[in-house]
Amino acid sequence: MKTNLIYGMLCLLLAGMAGGCKNAGADSAAAGETAGEGKIRIPSDALDGIKYKAGITATERKRLGIDLITFDEVNKKPNREIARGKKIYTGEEGRLETFAVIIEDHATYVYLASYDADGKWSDCIRIGENLVYAGDEMTGRIEGNTVKTYSRWAEPLAEWGEGVSGVFTITDDLRFVFFAWPPKAFPAEAPFMTHEYDGQVPFCWKIESVVCTGIEGKNCLFTVAGKGAGDCRSAGKEDLTVKFAPVDEQWQPAGDVVSVTLPAVGENEPFEAKIKIPKRKLKEKTFAKFRLTR
Repeated sequence: MKTNLIYGMLCLLLAGMAGGCKNAGADSAAAGETAGEGKIRIPSDALDGIKYKAGITATERKRLGIDLITFDEVNKKPNREIARGKKIYTGEEGRLETFAVIIEDHATYVYLASYDADGKWSDCIRIGENLVYAGDEMTGRIEGNTVKTYSRWAEPLAEWGEGVSGVFTITDDLRFVFFAWPPKAFPAEAPFMTHEYDGQVPFCWKIESVVCTGIEGKNCLFTVAGKGAGDCRSAGKEDLTVKFAPVDEQWQPAGDVVSVTLPAVGENEPFEAKIKIPKRKLKEKTFAKFRLTR
């Protein structure tokens, strides 16, 4: 089990792998809290350089609450091994700690778990994934009280998708809350994905965030921001109009498609595009993220 390949996979995680998944904790706090709210603050490099040590004792397994965690990879997959991570936060509310699950030589998953002041398991999210054979990867960072996750994964017909796959708020009682609509506070960052087949996007426009900045009358105000991924201006590229489709967790329609004009931009040059979306075009409680379409 402890082969060179496995430890080679672990080395890929030393820079702090991460990626998004649905909240696995029961009775999570109310959705809508955003970065900038709450008292939990974690350094942005908290997930960097973590070394995962394979093999845990029965005492460590109990301390980590492994048997309480509902992810299939943790308790149901065969030929798996739990690897210790490290504590990234300790306070009067409790602690946050990482661990990894290694499945033979082809998959590694990383999790962030929370524990209350008495040391009891409270909540858990998946913050990393490396599927060797499928080629899927998930990486991410912590910003203050927000876990922001990034993904790149294979789509049908050998197409690639990438984007911000998850935005989780760490609440004051150390629960993880996934982005939900409508938000209770602003700004509220929404997950999104782009496709390799979308031509100039993401090759000319590297979209880094889609943020709802507030409500104006009957409209929801969004800002699409990022940097030029290539020297599109010198290549004679002009402004590009693309479409954003609101979707739910299963990528099914959750509102009306809206058009967004991305400005001509040079390599590494920052850009912003403003959008006004009528509130009636976003389905309450089902809208979860945006999908870029041609």
